[in-house]
Amino acid sequence: MAFGNAQETKKLIVIDETIRDYSLLATCMDQEAEIYILPQTNNQLESLTDEIAKYKNLDVMYLFICGQDGLIMFNGAPVDFNSITKHASLLEQWNASFTDDADLLIYTCNLANTNNGKGLVRRLSAYTGLDVAASVNNTGNPNQIDGDWKLEFMKGEVKS
Repeated sequence: MAFGNAQETKKLIVIDETIRDYSLLATCMDQEAEIYILPQTNNQLESLTDEIAKYKNLDVMYLFICGQDGLIMFNGAPVDFNSITKHASLLEQWNASFTDDADLLIYTCNLANTNNGKGLVRRLSAYTGLDVAASVNNTGNPNQIDGDWKLEFMKGEVKS
Protein backbone atom coordinates (compact mmCIF):
# COMPACT_ATOMS: atom_id res chain seq x y z
CA MET A 1 0.00 0.00 0.00
CA ALA A 2 1.44 3.36 -0.96
CA PHE A 3 0.22 6.91 -0.50
CA GLY A 4 0.79 10.08 -2.50
CA ASN A 5 2.30 10.65 -5.90
CA ALA A 6 5.32 8.44 -6.52
CA GLN A 7 6.37 10.45 -9.59
CA GLU A 8 7.15 13.57 -7.54
CA THR A 9 8.57 12.18 -4.31
CA LYS A 10 12.22 12.37 -3.30
CA LYS A 11 11.74 10.33 -0.11
CA LEU A 12 10.52 6.77 0.28
CA ILE A 13 9.61 5.41 3.70
CA VAL A 14 9.34 1.63 3.91
CA ILE A 15 7.76 0.10 7.01
CA ASP A 16 7.65 -3.66 7.55
CA GLU A 17 4.13 -4.55 8.62
CA THR A 18 5.54 -7.05 11.14
CA ILE A 19 6.79 -4.13 13.27
CA ARG A 20 4.61 -3.55 16.30
CA ASP A 21 2.38 -0.49 15.81
CA TYR A 22 3.55 -0.06 12.20
CA SER A 23 0.39 1.82 11.26
CA LEU A 24 0.92 4.32 14.08
CA LEU A 25 4.52 4.76 12.95
CA ALA A 26 3.30 5.47 9.42
CA THR A 27 1.05 8.29 10.62
CA CYS A 28 4.05 10.05 12.22
CA MET A 29 6.12 10.20 9.04
CA ASP A 30 7.04 13.10 6.77
CA GLN A 31 3.94 14.11 4.80
CA GLU A 32 6.05 14.84 1.71
CA ALA A 33 7.37 11.29 1.60
CA GLU A 34 5.90 8.28 -0.14
CA ILE A 35 5.03 5.56 2.39
CA TYR A 36 5.13 1.90 1.46
CA ILE A 37 3.97 -0.74 3.91
CA LEU A 38 6.08 -3.82 3.20
CA PRO A 39 3.62 -6.72 3.21
CA GLN A 40 4.24 -10.15 4.66
CA THR A 41 5.00 -12.11 1.52
CA ASN A 42 7.18 -15.10 0.78
CA ASN A 43 9.82 -12.79 -0.66
CA GLN A 44 9.76 -9.35 0.94
CA LEU A 45 13.08 -8.37 -0.61
CA GLU A 46 11.68 -9.01 -4.08
CA SER A 47 8.49 -7.07 -3.21
CA LEU A 48 10.59 -4.17 -1.96
CA THR A 49 12.71 -4.21 -5.12
CA ASP A 50 9.55 -4.13 -7.27
CA GLU A 51 8.26 -1.15 -5.29
CA ILE A 52 11.54 0.77 -5.53
CA ALA A 53 11.53 0.25 -9.31
CA LYS A 54 8.44 2.49 -9.55
CA TYR A 55 10.48 5.56 -8.55
CA LYS A 56 13.01 7.82 -10.19
CA ASN A 57 15.52 10.21 -8.60
CA LEU A 58 14.89 9.29 -4.96
CA ASP A 59 17.17 11.10 -2.52
CA VAL A 60 16.58 8.86 0.47
CA MET A 61 14.88 5.67 1.60
CA TYR A 62 14.04 5.11 5.25
CA LEU A 63 13.73 1.39 6.01
CA PHE A 64 11.97 0.36 9.23
CA ILE A 65 12.34 -3.41 9.45
CA CYS A 66 12.92 -6.15 12.01
CA GLY A 67 16.43 -7.33 12.62
CA GLN A 68 19.28 -7.52 15.07
CA ASP A 69 23.05 -7.27 15.13
CA GLY A 70 24.32 -8.16 11.68
CA LEU A 71 20.93 -9.35 10.46
CA ILE A 72 17.90 -7.96 8.63
CA MET A 73 14.75 -10.08 8.66
CA PHE A 74 12.76 -10.07 5.43
CA ASN A 75 9.57 -11.91 6.54
CA GLY A 76 11.53 -14.32 8.67
CA ALA A 77 14.23 -14.86 6.05
CA PRO A 78 17.49 -13.55 7.50
CA VAL A 79 19.86 -11.50 5.37
CA ASP A 80 23.30 -11.24 6.91
CA PHE A 81 26.90 -10.59 5.90
CA ASN A 82 27.27 -14.05 4.35
CA SER A 83 23.85 -14.51 2.73
CA ILE A 84 23.57 -11.02 1.20
CA THR A 85 25.56 -12.11 -1.85
CA LYS A 86 22.61 -14.36 -2.84
CA HIS A 87 20.52 -11.20 -3.14
CA ALA A 88 23.06 -9.05 -5.00
CA SER A 89 21.12 -9.02 -8.28
CA LEU A 90 18.01 -7.65 -6.55
CA LEU A 91 19.94 -5.05 -4.55
CA GLU A 92 21.85 -3.84 -7.60
CA GLN A 93 18.52 -2.95 -9.23
CA TRP A 94 17.79 -0.37 -6.51
CA ASN A 95 20.41 2.07 -7.79
CA ALA A 96 18.42 2.93 -10.93
CA SER A 97 15.72 4.58 -8.80
CA PHE A 98 18.03 6.85 -6.79
CA THR A 99 20.13 9.96 -7.35
CA ASP A 100 23.92 9.60 -7.37
CA ASP A 101 24.33 10.68 -3.74
CA ALA A 102 21.21 9.05 -2.26
CA ASP A 103 20.98 7.59 1.24
CA LEU A 104 19.53 4.42 2.75
CA LEU A 105 18.70 4.80 6.45
CA ILE A 106 18.02 1.46 8.14
CA TYR A 107 16.10 1.57 11.41
CA THR A 108 16.76 -1.82 13.00
CA CYS A 109 18.06 -2.40 16.52
CA ASN A 110 21.79 -3.02 16.79
CA LEU A 111 22.27 -3.76 13.07
CA ALA A 112 25.83 -2.40 12.98
CA ASN A 113 26.81 -3.31 16.54
CA THR A 114 29.62 -5.72 15.58
CA ASN A 115 32.01 -6.21 12.68
CA ASN A 116 29.53 -8.58 10.98
CA GLY A 117 26.86 -5.89 11.13
CA LYS A 118 29.22 -3.22 9.87
CA GLY A 119 30.23 -5.60 7.07
CA LEU A 120 26.57 -6.09 6.13
CA VAL A 121 26.09 -2.31 5.93
CA ARG A 122 29.20 -2.01 3.74
CA ARG A 123 27.95 -4.74 1.40
CA LEU A 124 24.51 -3.13 1.20
CA SER A 125 26.22 0.10 0.17
CA ALA A 126 28.36 -1.68 -2.40
CA TYR A 127 25.45 -3.57 -3.99
CA THR A 128 22.95 -0.70 -3.99
CA GLY A 129 25.36 2.15 -4.70
CA LEU A 130 23.76 4.08 -1.82
CA ASP A 131 25.27 5.72 1.24
CA VAL A 132 23.97 3.63 4.16
CA ALA A 133 23.42 4.40 7.85
CA ALA A 134 22.47 1.96 10.60
CA SER A 135 22.27 1.81 14.37
CA VAL A 136 24.71 0.25 16.82
CA ASN A 137 22.17 0.18 19.69
CA ASN A 138 18.43 -0.12 20.33
CA THR A 139 16.40 1.80 17.79
CA GLY A 140 12.99 3.26 18.49
CA ASN A 141 10.92 4.82 21.20
CA PRO A 142 13.10 5.55 24.25
CA ASN A 143 10.08 5.16 26.53
CA GLN A 144 9.36 1.62 25.36
CA ILE A 145 12.68 -0.02 24.48
CA ASP A 146 15.34 2.30 25.84
CA GLY A 147 16.21 3.20 22.28
CA ASP A 148 16.84 6.22 20.11
CA TRP A 149 16.44 7.24 16.50
CA LYS A 150 20.15 7.93 15.88
CA LEU A 151 22.03 5.96 13.24
CA GLU A 152 25.60 5.88 14.49
CA PHE A 153 27.37 3.84 11.79
CA MET A 154 27.64 5.08 8.22
CA LYS A 155 29.12 3.85 4.97
CA GLY A 156 29.50 6.79 2.63
CA GLU A 157 28.51 10.41 3.05
CA VAL A 158 25.03 10.17 4.52
CA LYS A 159 23.31 13.56 4.33
CA SER A 160 19.72 12.78 5.27
